Amino acid sequence: MPRIRFPRISSPAEAFNRSSYILILIVLVATICRYANLDAQDPYKCGALLRDGQWLDSPDFGYPQRPFQNWQAPGCILHEYNGPEIARCAGKGKILFVGDSTVRQIFWAMAKKIDPYYVEYERAKPDEHVDIMFARGGVTLKFLWDPFLNSSSLFEELRAYRKVVDPLTVSEKPVGGQGSGSGTGNQRSTIIFIGGGLWHARHIQVGALKHFKDAVDNIAYAAYSSATTGGVRTLPLSGEDGIGDRILFGPVLEPLYDTLSPARAATIVPEKINEMNQYLEQLSTRQGLNVLWSYSNMTSKRHREAYGESGIHVIANVASRMADVVLNLRCNAKAAHQDGYPYNRTCCNDYRPFNWIQVFVLLCSLVGFPVLAIRAVRARKRSRSNESGSITFALFNKVRKQYTNSDFAIFSSIALVLGILSTRGPVYSPSRRRCESGLGTSVRQSFLSRSQTDEWKGWMQFFILTYHYTGASNQLWIYEIIRILIASYLFLTGYCHTMYFMEEKDYSFRRIASVLIRLNLLASLLPFAMRTTYAFYYFAPLVSFWFLVVWVTMRIHRNRNEYLPFLLGKIITSAIAVTAFIQLKGILEFIFLILRMACGITGNSHELRYQLGLDAYVVYAGMFVAILHIRVWSILSLPQLHPTLLTEMISRYFALFRAFFVFAAAIVIPVFWIVTRRSQDTHDYDWWQPYIAWLPIVSFVVLRNSTRFLRSHHSSVFAWLGRHSLETYTLQYHIWLAGDGGGLLSTGLFQGDGTIKHDRWRDFALITPIFIWMSWRVAGATTTITNWIIKGEDTCEKLPEMSMR
Repeated sequence: MPRIRFPRISSPAEAFNRSSYILILIVLVATICRYANLDAQDPYKCGALLRDGQWLDSPDFGYPQRPFQNWQAPGCILHEYNGPEIARCAGKGKILFVGDSTVRQIFWAMAKKIDPYYVEYERAKPDEHVDIMFARGGVTLKFLWDPFLNSSSLFEELRAYRKVVDPLTVSEKPVGGQGSGSGTGNQRSTIIFIGGGLWHARHIQVGALKHFKDAVDNIAYAAYSSATTGGVRTLPLSGEDGIGDRILFGPVLEPLYDTLSPARAATIVPEKINEMNQYLEQLSTRQGLNVLWSYSNMTSKRHREAYGESGIHVIANVASRMADVVLNLRCNAKAAHQDGYPYNRTCCNDYRPFNWIQVFVLLCSLVGFPVLAIRAVRARKRSRSNESGSITFALFNKVRKQYTNSDFAIFSSIALVLGILSTRGPVYSPSRRRCESGLGTSVRQSFLSRSQTDEWKGWMQFFILTYHYTGASNQLWIYEIIRILIASYLFLTGYCHTMYFMEEKDYSFRRIASVLIRLNLLASLLPFAMRTTYAFYYFAPLVSFWFLVVWVTMRIHRNRNEYLPFLLGKIITSAIAVTAFIQLKGILEFIFLILRMACGITGNSHELRYQLGLDAYVVYAGMFVAILHIRVWSILSLPQLHPTLLTEMISRYFALFRAFFVFAAAIVIPVFWIVTRRSQDTHDYDWWQPYIAWLPIVSFVVLRNSTRFLRSHHSSVFAWLGRHSLETYTLQYHIWLAGDGGGLLSTGLFQGDGTIKHDRWRDFALITPIFIWMSWRVAGATTTITNWIIKGEDTCEKLPEMSMR
């Protein structure tokens, strides 16, 4: 009987490579099947936004302070609209609300997004049963008080609506309605939101359901010309205008019956409310009436806190999300067509057709990926040049982030455990020893060694990825830490490049090209394939700018860099000049004008000035530390031909100096933390950041190198991540996160409560290995391409030449 022989795995890297291929195939096939079966009837997630959803921050999950702000529609990201965005969506039209006081709440919630101060003033007045016109910031909102849904004003609006969407069917004689109305002129309604039913239940003792049915039927007859009522689930998005002008109905929200006043409780009973909603459900199912059933999920019985004291009206946060659901339905596709990037509105929105670059990459992936997968299973050895292609994640769901302390603590605990378990001593492979043999004396020492800087970048990258994944941007203390970590990357940029230029004295074009290509290759190609912008990837342009600053500073009169006073003066002069370049108005604006005219490149000069200014001096701190390290080491290791008092003191009392700096560093970090915690908001902290960020960074460097054991040991897991931090930072937006960083990528294969601990950990467990694997393979491919472009640069990479490697 023949024996079954399994392919041998020669290394852990090969095992990870093969298992990643298999995992990607499984996840991709499962997601395609889910998309083909479950999403076929609702490809744009319009129906999902209409009918379903859940709170990610309800009091059930422990959010007693400000709950009901994060609404998750199934498989897509809800966008919170502001005044200018609403104005662009409405255009020259108006947004019309018709109904009772529950609809008026949503009207005021939308108005508050445009002018909160005016709305607060108006809401302080006693409510009156009157029509309201609100015109601010280029937006016109109108509310018609019509709790029985039968006024002539409503039917005039419906006739005007039908004249726009289906002009051939409009009769000369108005239909339906009773009472009087003032009319609305020629301004069309881009959205008509209609809600009622509670007044039918409250004030009509006999035949409340019949009156409600007649009102809804008359509205449908007046607004539409056929049996269909324009359901957004079955109609495609109509190009530039998204779903087009629409009529949306609100369900009859079930009140909190046990909190109603005695008069209301006697007539507003569950039987009446259920019968009205059942009729709306029939019209929704059979004729496609657009009913926002997601409102019922927002106010379900387990969300009692969603209501105010009356038991009928919802709280402000819930009303605001209700308004956002209406705006996302009408405006998302239109905004995406107008703006393109960022693609952070994924509900009721269609992805643009693929461009030729995307089609080429997709075809290569579909054809080449199965071949590579088969070869991975059969082959015993893989060539390093066989880097993987990419796959499309457009079929995946997108979900919102929701920060919790427990989620952040779980990720931090994982980082701590990985760091401890992967701690290794100074182990050098022959190839690594060969690469480091010609890098100068300081590199052979353990102070800020390559392994140490890789580890530093690795655990910082882990923290930054956790920050993005858990949605911790609204936590001030975490934001302050992230700002220090970003400054640490730039500190390493100044330190590592200065060390390289001081020891290798290589200021050649080839050196500049190798660093800039390695930094920018991925960030420059992705905008073509993903329709983003170069500035979106943030670190690549930021680190490239500061690398050029270091290169120019060190290259000017480079033959005098050995003269310490001249070198320090040159660095101070550079800091002054770069500060002027960043802060003086007109310089960056002129550069962007030239780029736009010559290359069609657009950019935000204000944002660039803000980003460069936040860490304006920490790079120079890194340069100072590098120069100080070289000088001190030369004093300690080489005989001094002309000793001075300073060199003798350093040689004789070095241990005492080291103890003093270690003691000072141990004090600086907690004091820094206590002082910065007094910042009231991010703007206040950002003002101090350029001047104080170097303090905890330099203190960490001193403590990290305070003993022989600390200098000689490092975490191999974090060192590996540090060597791939450029790729993990860049690719996270397309493989791990969604909505251009605003949400999370999800397979859509699992249902749960939206928390990481009880729900999203399954998607995290499936997608994260793919994300890590893709970063690894892309890093190898980028290095290979860089070496090919600059024609044979040594692949052992002299020094940690860039802060993102």
